[in-house]
Amino acid sequence: MRVLVVLGDVDAAGVLYFATVYRWHESTFTNWLAEHGIPLEQILSSGRGLPVRTSWADYPSAARLGDDVRVTRSIAELTETDFVFETTWRDAASGRVVATVSTKHVACERDAGSGLFWRTPIWESLRSALLALTNEG
Repeated sequence: MRVLVVLGDVDAAGVLYFATVYRWHESTFTNWLAEHGIPLEQILSSGRGLPVRTSWADYPSAARLGDDVRVTRSIAELTETDFVFETTWRDAASGRVVATVSTKHVACERDAGSGLFWRTPIWESLRSALLALTNEG
């Protein structure tokens, strides 16, 4: 995925606004799920969820209005119930990293009786997709 940094992505100085990469990250994650046949709306309608438990970002260099950036996706951590989905954004011309965003997700399911969500092992179709992405890197 490539993104052109547009006016709505930057602050008054023309530098990438810190929250923009979180929007890009979420879009990348949602599209990745759909590419693997497990669209987010299907997950949610089935009584499952993947809430974000923790998130963080690193901005080693600035991106500016008009820059062309590209993303790489990876899984930084995978346990029985949790995983860290990571996106790294690089300037397309120079290859320099402009941001890395990580979100730690927890697999959960709604209890039919109480309606509450409880942590659950990552279901097989999602685990297979996560392992495939892990093995890409």
